[in-house]
Amino acid sequence: MTEEYHRVVIVGAGFAGVTAANELAAKGIDVLLIDRNNYHQFQPLIYQVATTQIAVTDVARPLRAMFRRTPSVCVKTAEITSIDPGERAVTTADGITYRGGFLILAAGSEANFFGIPGAAEHAFPLYSVDDAAKLRSRFLGALDAADRDEAYIDKGALNVVVVGAGPTGVETAGAVAESMRSAVPAYLSPALAASGRVYLADMLPSVLTPFSERSQRYAEAKLREAGVELRLDLGVTEVRKDGVTLSDGTEILSRTVVWAGGLKGSSLLSDTGLPLGKGGRVEVAPDLTVPGFEGVYALGDSANIPDSAGSPLPQLGSVA
Repeated sequence: MTEEYHRVVIVGAGFAGVTAANELAAKGIDVLLIDRNNYHQFQPLIYQVATTQIAVTDVARPLRAMFRRTPSVCVKTAEITSIDPGERAVTTADGITYRGGFLILAAGSEANFFGIPGAAEHAFPLYSVDDAAKLRSRFLGALDAADRDEAYIDKGALNVVVVGAGPTGVETAGAVAESMRSAVPAYLSPALAASGRVYLADMLPSVLTPFSERSQRYAEAKLREAGVELRLDLGVTEVRKDGVTLSDGTEILSRTVVWAGGLKGSSLLSDTGLPLGKGGRVEVAPDLTVPGFEGVYALGDSANIPDSAGSPLPQLGSVA
């Protein structure tokens, strides 16, 4: 097995990982930045890629281009298969172990399907450029199917169900509804385009629950105005290839189910012996160190970061 040593090894090139690499590079510190993708993505606009409003190049920037003038940062594109925080080391799928004087875990998050039958197999999460490309392909493929055979419309080909009424779900439902009004009529006949429905489902009684009541009322009004059909206070109990079932027994036919129902820490963090808390994220001290693991830090969506009062900060880019 091949080994490489670097002063600092950073896992993940999201907002937290890239910021850490930049800060360390400014001090001339040797940094290895590893990510399975060769780009850094601007997460807040992923939904616009999925709904054909902007191109992938508008949200993805090549990592090597970002650090071309910072020689102290070495960028590696690799799939990490294991993390050994005690040794401050990670091993990749090609059998190389990267060991550091310090290890920074910024591996981000992944969709949490909460064990709902069929969700992992049939729903489309929306947390990466690859996710957006897959959803975009499905959306356009459904339009093609309806254009070839109108019988597909009765099977829900033009319906889109968004699960989860948090910020990602609200933005996605609104963007899909906008596409239904603008892009789809240019793709199909107006009569066919009008057959499409956009649903937003959530087990909670309101959209944008963490926000103020005023924001919730405003968002709900705008969604209804855009034609989004709200299914609130109703959980999704099953996701199938042809649609979803809600907790009241209602079935919605759809070939495109978008999952915005929640996140959890990267599965890379499990089985590492790290102290994991809510959402499978690493519990860290206020200085982002991991108690019991000298030289190991966890940042961004990989960590439950406490504020000055000890409450966990939200998983936002500004926090990362």
